[in-house]
Amino acid sequence: MLTFLRKIRKSLIDSGSKRKYLLYALGEIALVVIGILIALQINNWNEKSKTDQYKLRLLQGLSNSIQNDLHDWNYILSQNHEGDSSYYVIVNFLENSLPYSKSLNRDFHKALRGWYHELNITAFETIKGYGLNFIESQKTVDHISDMYERWHKIYAKTNENRNAFYNSVAGPYLFDHFKRRIGESGSEFVPIDPTELIDDHKFRSILEQQQIFRKAMIRWQEQILGDMHDSIELLEIEMKRY
Repeated sequence: MLTFLRKIRKSLIDSGSKRKYLLYALGEIALVVIGILIALQINNWNEKSKTDQYKLRLLQGLSNSIQNDLHDWNYILSQNHEGDSSYYVIVNFLENSLPYSKSLNRDFHKALRGWYHELNITAFETIKGYGLNFIESQKTVDHISDMYERWHKIYAKTNENRNAFYNSVAGPYLFDHFKRRIGESGSEFVPIDPTELIDDHKFRSILEQQQIFRKAMIRWQEQILGDMHDSIELLEIEMKRY
């Protein structure tokens, strides 16, 4: 191509026609400008492609994080439901002064503990640091931001109250009145004196308070699982853009 242009330029110079040479020079400049513009456009396309791929990875990372939490929270919710059932088994044992059975040890453990889990905020903080404004749907931004910020505050406050109660009241009592061990079906709380628990008002209070915490957590966990499902669907819509 360059050799062809040189031949044209030489022939125009040899012809002595200034007008033709000027037109040729303008055409050559136009070709150079067009070439530069094309190169810039290709570079812009490449940069946009890289940026879009990074945004897609951010969205995929957040979606995967929520899906992992969804799996964990479904398990935790099932454990809290089991604890809820065990609570009524222990209440029945106490209120009806039933004979003690070793099978109660597993129920004591489930009824006297609660399953808690905070959202993994790493992927959300990463995408938040990049800037949530690249997400096209404001509904998606609002929903996900609210999910992480609202539930983080709720869990932080609940865990603070529960830990304070456990460390000052429940923990010392359970340490004095139960032995902890791993049975064939999992962790167990073995009462040192089962009959003493029947008329022990402090034990009843601890059991009731643990149930109050658990009921609140079950209610919140069911709500947040719904939020997670909605978030994953909204993110799927966003990812289709890329």
